[in-house]
This record gives sequence, C-alpha cells and structure tokens, in this order.
Amino acid sequence: MLTTSTFLEESRRTQQLAEKCLRALITGITGFLGSHLAELMVTSGDEILGLARCHTWPDHLAQNSALRDIPLAAWDLSGTVASDVIPSATVDAIRHFRPDVIFHFAALSNPRDCGQITPNALAVQINVDGVRSIVNLAAKMPNRPRFIFASTAHVYARPTCGVRVHEESILEPSRGYGMTKLAAERVLRTIAGDQQLDLVIGRSFQHAGPRQEPRLMLAEWASQIAKNQPTPIRVHSLNTFIDVSDGRDAARAYRELAEHGRPGRVYNIGSGTRQRTGDLLEMLQAIAGTQREVIEANPGFGRNLIANIDRITSETCWRPRIPVETTLHGALVWWQSRIKSASQAKTLPPDRRELSQHYARLVDELDPKA
Repeated sequence: MLTTSTFLEESRRTQQLAEKCLRALITGITGFLGSHLAELMVTSGDEILGLARCHTWPDHLAQNSALRDIPLAAWDLSGTVASDVIPSATVDAIRHFRPDVIFHFAALSNPRDCGQITPNALAVQINVDGVRSIVNLAAKMPNRPRFIFASTAHVYARPTCGVRVHEESILEPSRGYGMTKLAAERVLRTIAGDQQLDLVIGRSFQHAGPRQEPRLMLAEWASQIAKNQPTPIRVHSLNTFIDVSDGRDAARAYRELAEHGRPGRVYNIGSGTRQRTGDLLEMLQAIAGTQREVIEANPGFGRNLIANIDRITSETCWRPRIPVETTLHGALVWWQSRIKSASQAKTLPPDRRELSQHYARLVDELDPKA
C-alpha cells in the first residue's frame, strides 16, 4: 500500500526532474486540494504564498511541518466586503511575492451549497466574481504569471451510458455549482484573451482522501465509520458508478499543468476508471474491520461522469498512481485521528474549558447530514 511518506518521496523524486522551482500563489490553500498541492510543492523546493480566509492555518493543519511555515494572506470571498475587492495588504503581498503561477482553488465547492436549478447569490459571488477579481490582478502584474483554474466535471452534460467524457464534450451543467464554474471559465477566457494571459483549466472529477470535509460522499462515509458506533451507516446510493481519484494525485496533476500544460488548454483530472459506490463502501468497512448495517436513502441505479484522461496523460508526465484502497485507508485513518483528538480534548481540566468546548463543537460537526 502506498503510504503518505512514500507518496511524498515519489513526489520529491519527480520534482528533482522538474525544469525549475516555482513561485506559486495558491488561493484556497487551507482546503482539501489546496493543502495537498502546497505540501507537495513545498517539499519539492517550490516557494509558496497562500490566500485563505484568515492569516492562520486551521487546527488540523497547523502542526503539519510542510505547511505551517508557508505565509498566508487574507481573502475572504464570502465576507461582507464584495469578493471582487481583494484587501490592499493582500494585493501588496502578492505583488511583492511575484508568483510565476497562480492556482485558483478558492471556491464554494460543495454542490449542495450552490443552488439547484439556478446558482444562488453566494455561489455567484465566490465562484464567478472571485475569479474575475484574482485574474484581473494577475493580468496587471508585470511578470504575467500563468493562471491555473480548478474547474469541475459538473460543467459537462449528463453522461451517456458507457461514454467517457473528454474535454470537447457538450458543456451543459444541470445545477448551480456547475453553472458558476462554467461562467467562471468563460470570464477567464475573455480576460485571458483580452490581456494575453497564460491560462490553463483543469476540470476535476471526484476526488477523495485525507483532509476532505465530511459533507462529501466518501469523507462522509469514512467519518461515520471512524466514530465506531453501533448505528447504521447512512448512504445516498450503493449502485452509482463514479470516477474517483486521490486528492494527492490531483495535486500532482495541477503541479504538472503548471510546467507542462499548454496555454489555453483544458484538461480533465480524474482516474479514468469506473467504481461502484457499494463496492467502495465494502472496501471501507473491510479496512475498518466492521460489518455495520447500511441504510440506503435512494436505492436504484445511478451513473456519474467518467473522465477521459488521454489529453493530460499524453501532454504531461502525469498518471494517477494511488490505488483507491489507499485513498479509502487514508481517509478513514485521518477521520479516526481527528475524532480521537477531539474526544481527548473533552477531558481537559476546568482551566482549559474554553478549548474543551471548542473541540466538543468540532465533534458535533462530524455528524453527517445526508
């Protein structure tokens, strides 16, 4: 099984072959993909500046030796200040840093939060106006950094049975999340064309692994199993076929696009393989050594988009490496560790009551809302 240390060691060897070290600005750096990309890049010798809601790392990342010394600048896209206004101190920090490449990961990325038939106002503010803000800043910088945008497979039309989705497939998002991401792609293409900015777009399919929030499918299951309670595991569907890849593999893909992606191109980022959700849950239970009852909220056959990844594998050195069993193991172990830490904090002495209450709230937040 590929461990995290083995993955990082392979990443170091890969980056030793890279043409140069990069100076990278990562928006959404404290999130799932952003933190994995930052960890990969800093251990490979790249220099990083991160944008996040505040100047500090969240508790579950604060002690990570690869991340804790990366400087952060504040940009809260969901705040009361319009998302197209980047704080002046943050603008100064970016200009002083002079990035070679900007990775834009900051987004409202859970489809449940973005509206169903049409996008809600917050999704537009964060996913469209936020993109316009950061790309306009990039276009005004003297060194003109490469701009890499993390889009989504949700921009594509619903799948046809047995057909893998390629980058020229029909764009017809059916929900608010995909609509905002497609709108952002179009904003980027317009500005990049007008300003002659080097733009690369990655369309991410479903990713999973350690650090993912529990409102997404596999992380939700892992968090339920990690609680080790006798209650049934609640799932949406056991018979949906999905394309799922490891977040750490996705991080490598975005790093590859920084150096080897072709200007103006779109690249699918996924596994290119089909997985049945029920089989994934069985793997998780086997890893945990449990055989808990499963309650399925929406029985029946379902089909999600499966990626055609021929373009990225032929135009860069990237291939998905991490097997799904390792992804599931990593997600489960991470949630077990997080829940254990939160539970231990509940036994702190009275003089640390405030911290104890903080961790108690964290445990409460781990209850999945299916």
